[in-house]
Amino acid sequence: MKSLEEQSDIVIPVLEGNNIKDIQEDAKRNIEAGNYALAIDSTGKEIGKCYNNDSNIGNVYGRLYTFAEAKEFCPNEWRLPSKEDWELLVSAAGGYDISGSKLKARVGWAENRNGVDEFDFAALPSGICFGGERFCNLNYKCVWWSSAEINEYIAYSRGIDFSGNYTFIGKDPKKNLLSVRYVKDL
Repeated sequence: MKSLEEQSDIVIPVLEGNNIKDIQEDAKRNIEAGNYALAIDSTGKEIGKCYNNDSNIGNVYGRLYTFAEAKEFCPNEWRLPSKEDWELLVSAAGGYDISGSKLKARVGWAENRNGVDEFDFAALPSGICFGGERFCNLNYKCVWWSSAEINEYIAYSRGIDFSGNYTFIGKDPKKNLLSVRYVKDL
């Protein structure tokens, strides 16, 4: 699993032709430029959506993706985190009851319920989008896809809510749009 110090909110790289550019260099450039809003597939079509289709919000919080988009455009040598990967992260951050506060960014959460970002994970409350149509919970919640599928319609997710210090396990319809963190086996 990618070290916690190396985690970033870069969710899907820009694709060039059928090849994925060096994700670490892209991640570094995108972080420096503050550009989280654009992800393009090999046909030139944008993938994922910015919250409320607003690129200014996307520049801060990144894009949201369906389960299929998150899997299909995963960079070479990277993968969606498994249930076990999420368990390792949550355990390293002190367990489900307190890990949310340790993984939350120090700013951006509703009612000033920011985290301490002890692991440089910098989780931002990017919200979610139900069925690709109804956006909600910006500044209140962040939910990420897991690779673990329940069935052809539902997959597991992990998330953090503004209202507490906990991390939760979710079961989301695959057509919802959620945030993504990829991991790379070293």
